Amino acid sequence: QREIVIRNAEIEWLDELRGAPPLALRSLQFRLRNFGEVHRIGLSARPPRELGSGVELRASLVGRSVTQPGAWNGRVYAELGATDLAGWRTWFDYPVEVTSGQGALRVWVTFGAGKLVDGTADLALAGVVARLDADLPPLRLASVAGRVQGRQTEHGYEFGVRRLAMVPESGPAMRDTTFRASWEAARGAQPPRGAVSADLVELLPLARLAEFLPFPADLRKLLAELAPRGRLLAANFEWSGELPDAARFSSRARFEGLSMSAWRAIPGFANLSGRVEATESRGNLSLASQNSEIDLPRVFPEPRIRLASLSGEVGWERAAGGLTVRLARLAFANADLAGTASGSYTYAGEGPGSIDLAALLNRANGAHLQRYLPLASIMGEKTRNWLAGAIQGGQASDTRLRLRGALRDFPFRDPAKGEFQVVAQVRDATLAFAQGWPAVEDIDGELLFERDRM
Repeated sequence: QREIVIRNAEIEWLDELRGAPPLALRSLQFRLRNFGEVHRIGLSARPPRELGSGVELRASLVGRSVTQPGAWNGRVYAELGATDLAGWRTWFDYPVEVTSGQGALRVWVTFGAGKLVDGTADLALAGVVARLDADLPPLRLASVAGRVQGRQTEHGYEFGVRRLAMVPESGPAMRDTTFRASWEAARGAQPPRGAVSADLVELLPLARLAEFLPFPADLRKLLAELAPRGRLLAANFEWSGELPDAARFSSRARFEGLSMSAWRAIPGFANLSGRVEATESRGNLSLASQNSEIDLPRVFPEPRIRLASLSGEVGWERAAGGLTVRLARLAFANADLAGTASGSYTYAGEGPGSIDLAALLNRANGAHLQRYLPLASIMGEKTRNWLAGAIQGGQASDTRLRLRGALRDFPFRDPAKGEFQVVAQVRDATLAFAQGWPAVEDIDGELLFERDRM
């Protein structure tokens, strides 16, 4: 038959293969057009009230016989208005396990050789419980709206969302998020590979939701360790190999309010804004931040330093288990100090590392000096304890720091091993030179620290 048309019908669908109860559809409008092996179908109907207000179906299929569904290809569009998703499971197989969900849904799916190849869904649902992969825990959402896309590839998958707003039953909401991810399994000598690109991503809810999403296990583990927060814009991340250690990667992004936990030799930070470009071996960070924090547990006993403003360039390079960090035109300010710094720090995999740093402080509060003194393992316990206890107050201006050499040799009593000098103009300073001696107060003058002398 070239064309079959049915108008205003009542149809009872009995699927004996599934053993499902009859499904009654009313006010059904149906048209089937056949062009050889090409079949185009349009259908609209009212399902039982408990399943929703209406259903619309359109399809373009290629196949020879309904007795050979594995040989069919094509594309199907379905729209369900005010529906109960879980109720339809009796008659339809979803690409993911859906236990509950009420709302409106539009779906486009493509079949190849009788199997689902890709799908796109526009969602506006509430009370959703779904499992996106057999090995994942169920995802429970108070509401979800936006577009979700997925596609099976020859050796992996692609997954993405567009303008997605998601409110979990517990945890932070994800608003207006757009990203796309792909992954391919290892094949022979070729390692696994993946890519994530995003126009806009809120990291905290995504990291919390990662355990429910079909991400590679090593990526989910890395997200849990980094605990990222903030927003990524125009972001791209590509990798091959096993994350985090055996992978090659490249990334670039703009970011707002970015926060991550300290991880291995990499400092933590909070509320940074700027842009970044990085690979597994090197990277560059441009900062223009307000009310940010830097977490340096390998350097300071009070590792989290709060800064009212922070701007400049930070670059790094990793090689042979070591790390080199370079600062360029780094400007910072908080309630205790304000200044600029340039230089580099190198960590070779053991010991405190080496430094070549020049800094200028326009102002500094001596009462809080101990917050900014490196760990005793870096500068020596006796030196650190004396500085922290002896300098009890005062204001410094035009303070210049020069620090160069292997930090295990600090404060460089041997000039051949390095350089340490601090020159400051001080006023209203208080110095408790030694225990049991009276403190010297209201000191105005020039203060010079050089190597192990003051």
